[in-house]
Amino acid sequence: GEEEGAGTATPTIHKKHTVRLVQRRESTPGGQGTKLILNLPLRSECHLLRKGDKFVRLFAYEVVENTETKGGEVAVSEEGETEKKAISFQSVQYLFKVKTVVDGDSLQEALKKGIANCAKE
Repeated sequence: GEEEGAGTATPTIHKKHTVRLVQRRESTPGGQGTKLILNLPLRSECHLLRKGDKFVRLFAYEVVENTETKGGEVAVSEEGETEKKAISFQSVQYLFKVKTVVDGDSLQEALKKGIANCAKE
């Protein structure tokens, strides 16, 4: 289902140069973000579109596990056993609405930097 509510979207850079967009919903207005509503790895193929002063649209890809082999195969290791699973990518879009133009500028800039870091790999 779709989640709504005030929250913050924060690109996080890990040691392996993996950049993820993580968003949590606030439990109370202005309170701490507690419920995870988005955890998306950014890729160099992602791109942004500014949809007005307070809107930023992100075009990205999510990995989809297939029961039929249509995409590539990836080795998945779980509890010492390695098996091959078929994967493919699905195009997704996220539209972020922010409170101010400055917030929109900050989000767009942070996402640009995150996507640029992915391209360096």
